[in-house]
Amino acid sequence: MLEENHCLITFSAPSNCGYSFLGEIEIVDDTLNLIYHGYGTTCFGNCLFSFQYEIQKDIMNENILNLRYFMINGDLSTKTELSKKLVD
Repeated sequence: MLEENHCLITFSAPSNCGYSFLGEIEIVDDTLNLIYHGYGTTCFGNCLFSFQYEIQKDIMNENILNLRYFMINGDLSTKTELSKKLVD
């Protein structure tokens, strides 16, 4: 979801049920790469986790003004077009 001053992206992904996650964001050209790293105790089985990334508009960072896509963990098969530019 894109608003005038921020972008909110939510998605679900399976992973080990005992994990916690660290998230980070990388800008690669016109693409927002949403990265998550699982860590913790390995348990038997997988769970479905929900992730939410909120990106605030920053006019000081020109790269964020031209974002057109997002992807998850650098996987090009997840590359998705944003509904509109972060800044028109």
